[in-house]
Amino acid sequence: MRAGCIKIGIFIVILSLVIYLVKNREDIYNFINSRIKNKKLFSKIIFIIIILLIILCLFIIIRINIVFIKSNSIIEKNSVAFEEEDNKIEKENNIYKELIEKDYENQKYNEPYILEGFSYVEGTWKDGYVIQDELGNQYVWVPCTNKTITECPKLKRRNKSASPFINYTSCYNESYEEFLKSALENGGFYISRYEIGYEAETIVSKPNVEVLTNITRNQAKEIVSQMYNNINCEIINGYAYDTTLNWIETSNVINLSGNVVEIKEDEKILTGRVSNNNIYDFRDNILEYSLENLYDTIVVRGIMNSKSTEYTNNILFKESRYCMIEEETKFGGIIPVAIRTVLYK
Repeated sequence: MRAGCIKIGIFIVILSLVIYLVKNREDIYNFINSRIKNKKLFSKIIFIIIILLIILCLFIIIRINIVFIKSNSIIEKNSVAFEEEDNKIEKENNIYKELIEKDYENQKYNEPYILEGFSYVEGTWKDGYVIQDELGNQYVWVPCTNKTITECPKLKRRNKSASPFINYTSCYNESYEEFLKSALENGGFYISRYEIGYEAETIVSKPNVEVLTNITRNQAKEIVSQMYNNINCEIINGYAYDTTLNWIETSNVINLSGNVVEIKEDEKILTGRVSNNNIYDFRDNILEYSLENLYDTIVVRGIMNSKSTEYTNNILFKESRYCMIEEETKFGGIIPVAIRTVLYK
């Protein structure tokens, strides 16, 4: 449509020029006679100029057609992509609604199961039930339910984003259905006690090791998938992140006073700094990958401090969603992005 309008505009300009020349032909002819001696040469020059103008107009029209054909093609492709992403969001919402409304008889959020090959370390289901594998990698039980219970958070995504354009209603998770089924049937799931680190060429969830950063989310997904053979192990998704955060925020076993650690440039980032409900580094200023997507970008999660009247003399920490390009390894080219995993049977 825009291409047609431009072509009509060019046609109107040319037509107006022709009309002007016809109406004022005698004045133009007299002007030429009074100033030009070689009228044949002038006529040839005018003829050439007219031909060049016609060629120029045709060239402009052709270029306009090419540009708008390309633009329309890009718009059509983007429209199809947006529609596909919207369909994924709608599908996920429908599956979640179906699962959250079921009746689960064995939903024992207060009786954490222990995964095969793991053993109990410390804590209770209320303040952080910790288990570890044979290599000492530790994970914390996050209780959840589909009911409204004061002592246990409901499994769901929450709108804690600082931006109205990047919230849970505009994102979808790459993997979620099997996780939702397991978490709701069993009343909880495990998340890595620490951000995933690198120790002796091994991927670990241990204290005082360097946090694994400087990798893309695709690389992180591949690394995490190889940690266990018989256990579901994935990068944390939006449901797990929001539910864990809500559990920490509303828990009565911890003080919500702010204690965010500032990360200096080129400083090694180690695990095991700040603990909430036996989960370390969940509420400091290192971002973490999630399995959420926002159309053609991925979503990372992080914490910011905010004064709130809800908690007297405390700082309520709020979580935000940020989007970044899949190929990037740092948010904004500066802030490192870590990995946290979920385990479930």
